[in-house]
Amino acid sequence: MISKKTNIDVMTISQIINKLEEKRFIIRNNSLKDSRARSIKLTADGYAVTNRALPLVEDIDQQFFSSLGKDKPSFHDMLLRLAKI
Repeated sequence: MISKKTNIDVMTISQIINKLEEKRFIIRNNSLKDSRARSIKLTADGYAVTNRALPLVEDIDQQFFSSLGKDKPSFHDMLLRLAKI
């Protein structure tokens, strides 16, 4: 499901999930409904890192896209159209 939602291949997602689990940022639990599925939950450390990283990511995003000025909404629309292809 994560692979489909992010459009990142399954192997790459698997490697990312494994690293996050190794660093104890997430925990994985077996699904009660499907023995093949696992749910992912942030740990306290995962929440802490996310809360520190999010403002930095948002600032970088703002700096990067600010050069679009008034064209930002149309750029966003075009990206959404491309994503549907």
